[in-house]
Amino acid sequence: MLGAFVALTAQADDPQSPATIPASPMQTEVSASDEAVEPGRAALDAWNASSPSGPSFIEGLSADLDILELVRNSPLVMDIDADIAPMQMSLRESIDVALAKNLGLSITRYSPGLAQDNITVAEAAFDPNLSASLTAGENASPPSTSLAGVASGRAINADQQFNLGVGKRFTTGTEVALETRLNRGTTNSTNALLNPDFSSRLGFEVRQPLLAGFGEAVNLAAVTRAQIGLRSSRLTVRREVLDLIANVEIAYWNLAAARQRQALFISNLRLAKSLLEENIERERVGLATRLDVLQAEASLAARSEEVILSQETADNAEDRLRSVLGILYSETLQPLDVEPLPENDPLLPPFRESVTGALASDMESQIQLELIGQLEVDRVVATNNTLPDLDVYAGAGILGRESNATVAYQSAFETRGYDWNVGLELSLPWGMRAEEARLRSSVRSIYRAETQLAEIQQELLRRLRLAWRSIASGRERLATTRASLRLNAESFEQERARYDAGLSNFRNVLEAQRDFDDAKLRHLSALYDLREAVVLLARLDGRLLARHGFTWDEVDDDTQTSPDPIAALEEELWPAPDFQRFNADPAELPADYGATPNALIETYLGPEETYE
Repeated sequence: MLGAFVALTAQADDPQSPATIPASPMQTEVSASDEAVEPGRAALDAWNASSPSGPSFIEGLSADLDILELVRNSPLVMDIDADIAPMQMSLRESIDVALAKNLGLSITRYSPGLAQDNITVAEAAFDPNLSASLTAGENASPPSTSLAGVASGRAINADQQFNLGVGKRFTTGTEVALETRLNRGTTNSTNALLNPDFSSRLGFEVRQPLLAGFGEAVNLAAVTRAQIGLRSSRLTVRREVLDLIANVEIAYWNLAAARQRQALFISNLRLAKSLLEENIERERVGLATRLDVLQAEASLAARSEEVILSQETADNAEDRLRSVLGILYSETLQPLDVEPLPENDPLLPPFRESVTGALASDMESQIQLELIGQLEVDRVVATNNTLPDLDVYAGAGILGRESNATVAYQSAFETRGYDWNVGLELSLPWGMRAEEARLRSSVRSIYRAETQLAEIQQELLRRLRLAWRSIASGRERLATTRASLRLNAESFEQERARYDAGLSNFRNVLEAQRDFDDAKLRHLSALYDLREAVVLLARLDGRLLARHGFTWDEVDDDTQTSPDPIAALEEELWPAPDFQRFNADPAELPADYGATPNALIETYLGPEETYE
């Protein structure tokens, strides 16, 4: 009767079935007991206080510790989060949340906007430049001749000048400036023909480099670099999007595997509890020995440890997924309910198609190509800088001079006066050593970047072969683990039946159970590893977006613009892990702890004479 009960319990709790996955890490009970947790803690304290040596430990364990009571009241298997509804989240919903809230992607999304501003800054070098100046001055000095016409004994000359001009630089290197000047002078000399004296000028100046600095390729180098930076930043965002989607899916299935592993260990814990109850009953009727009971108790304790570790692993996996989604940084942490690992056998695309897709869609290679383009611009500039500076310039203006400002400009337009100039300037550094060194450096930088591109593509093909091979071997591994799982399940049931019939001992049952548990874990590991390999291959060969129903147009619309500002969370609102689920108070050290060099040893072993 007890054997049938245990068999039904083990079958109902099979973690390979999706129905056995708990809705949250803490929503699975070992027992329906509603007693307080304190008896379990007291039992645990009694267990820890017992001497870990020899038969006395075994006797103390069997006499003082009700391990079934400990398991029934353990907070690790009690439904302490029943009042918190889990957040149902599919894989596609997880990806949508990550694209909207992931902090790493949000940081990268600022890059295109910054690069666009850099283009504006570079183009602004060709905007017209308006300049204006106003100066005034006065000079008083003794007259140098008696004919100066100064009655006061010193000549006083005052001058005010106003300049207004506009200049523009063109993409060919040409610089053009238009300017006007108005000068007003006064004097105390009676010999001055005009007092006040207004002189005006309207003119222009043109300067054109003929060697260094000539041509659009050189003068637009800063704009070209900024445009390449914009394309590179957009490719970087795309790369971040692909990495994020892959990381979300891997973290999602990692949490699913951790939950299924946790469900498996909880199922093992229930089975160990049932076996212990059965052995206690069999010992009572004389069908089992005390050793069988002790072995069952040891198995139950080991299964309890597995539950504790699996709980921690599941919590860590959930935090990892929250971090990737960008929802760990919030005031409330609602449990996440994810889908179970898919059992289907994924298709393996032809390797040649994967190689073609990977080379065509690899963002890292495209970013490196943009870098090479930027280095080519630097080489063009460095080559131009090895030429001597040879500039031709010319200027001309019309002049006017009258006792009134308006009339002075009118006389200028009547071309009563003019000036002009033309010239040629040559500047040549001796030996051109620095310019030649910069040119050699730019060429070497291009060679290095091209070699890095080859390395990137080589690493891409290596990772592609690794992922493709992992899927190929993973499919075969999944088939073998399924067969092993089926055979070990049958072997365990037969060993249980032989034990119930008195034809086998309990140790053989435990060994069969361990083999069955190992088969379940290997099958679960094969499922996760295969799913991870599928994600990595899709990330490498360019099928990741289409695999989840995305296109670059809709993704770019959401990610190529700067996000809304994200404010830092107040310190008092930082979410803290729920340590209450472990129901453990911090340890208290003795008041005299640290008074002697052997304080740590004395804390656990007592005074020195105890452990000498």
